[in-house]
Amino acid sequence: ARFKRIRGLECPQCVKTEDTPPSFTSLSKLRTHVRDAHGLTLCDVCVKSRKAYFREQELFLPHAPPSQTGSAKNGASKNKRPATKSRAEPMPVKLHIREAHPQCRFCKVNF
Repeated sequence: ARFKRIRGLECPQCVKTEDTPPSFTSLSKLRTHVRDAHGLTLCDVCVKSRKAYFREQELFLPHAPPSQTGSAKNGASKNKRPATKSRAEPMPVKLHIREAHPQCRFCKVNF
């Protein structure tokens, strides 16, 4: 029973905070829950290729927060990673994809 629960589609955020996190019947329902309940998203590349249970997948911001998209006048750069090294604050999914999933410069396919 425990192995079946670990393999299930459980929300990575709810697993950290709840004793009995909700379980979902499809990946699309899990994505909808993550987006609506937590304002976060899953990385499509990680979900398809990362060898981890869904409860261990990392969650990301769907868009960069305003402080990270500012111009050079406030010292923020679009290509710069957030100053915090702790993973308490999730990073934007586009920044994650650019850093963790490099692409072929000719055909734009992820490696």
